[in-house]
Amino acid sequence: MIGNLDLLKRGAIDDGAMRAEALRAIGDETERMSRLVSDLLLLAQADVCLELQRQPVEMDTLLLEVYRQAQVIAQGISVKLGGEDQALVAGDVDRLRRLLLNLVDNALKYTQPGGRSS
Repeated sequence: MIGNLDLLKRGAIDDGAMRAEALRAIGDETERMSRLVSDLLLLAQADVCLELQRQPVEMDTLLLEVYRQAQVIAQGISVKLGGEDQALVAGDVDRLRRLLLNLVDNALKYTQPGGRSS
């Protein structure tokens, strides 16, 4: 990532396709590092034994939010949501959201471009 940024700063990448590839690589690495930091933060919070903030969570609403985020990060993979019913659970909305986003992220990571993840 640092090498690609340095090349871009110095104007060493004149070819548009190579520049786009460098930017894509930087973006991919930034997303990976963001997920890693988020996961490490979650582990650190678990070590501190933070209590769950249990409250009523409308799972259909939460699933819709996660679905919208999945569409943004899908990069050519068809993501569909269907068959969801209203369900109310007692849980920590932030941790449930993180759990669902991790599942979606893994599904997208291991689905080929042009593939389908439902």
